[in-house]
Amino acid sequence: MGREGITYEQVVEVAIKLSNESEKPTIRRVRSELGDTGSMGTIQSFLARWREENQTHVLANSEIAPEIQIALSSAINANIKKVTLNLESAISIANEEISVFRDENFVIEEKLDNERKKNKKLIQEHDKLSGKLEKSIEDYSALVLEKEKERKDSERSRTELAKIQVKMDSFKEKVDELRQQNEMLLNKFEVSQVEAINNDKRATLAEAKIESKDQQIMYLEKQLNK
Repeated sequence: MGREGITYEQVVEVAIKLSNESEKPTIRRVRSELGDTGSMGTIQSFLARWREENQTHVLANSEIAPEIQIALSSAINANIKKVTLNLESAISIANEEISVFRDENFVIEEKLDNERKKNKKLIQEHDKLSGKLEKSIEDYSALVLEKEKERKDSERSRTELAKIQVKMDSFKEKVDELRQQNEMLLNKFEVSQVEAINNDKRATLAEAKIESKDQQIMYLEKQLNK
């Protein structure tokens, strides 16, 4: 059903006007002349009806025998309907495929967004651990200096040196543990980067498929409007 205000007579009037101006009355041109109103399907239906009636009128005014005119008109109309149905079916299938590609692209974009968030979190954790590692190294260096000082101080007892050694060993273990955690985070970050690159490729492929289907639809619409 057409939108309010769009009638068969209006479509015919615009089609005749475009034909007189040596322009092909396509669906888009007719809709533009109507002020971009009315559905594409309704305009297409009215144009098909007008072409059919126009062809019948031409045949009726020719010198061809009536039975041949009827046969020609029937063949032409049947061919028009067949081509129209085939084009509409192809457009419908293409639109469905585009819808699927868009859904897939949305999922890929969502995964990419999640990967970006994970990467950001990993970077923050890496920076945090790096800060802890630097602080631990500074503390360890301070203990080394302290031990060296104590060694030079003959008045220090072996008990105090042993305590310092225990602290140094404890800090060394913490430093090793922080280094291991930092390496694990770096590995996770690299894996996440690879996944993000793969998702970017999938998104690019999905967009290329959508563009290809859009071009197919434009081509089919041109064929339908011929």
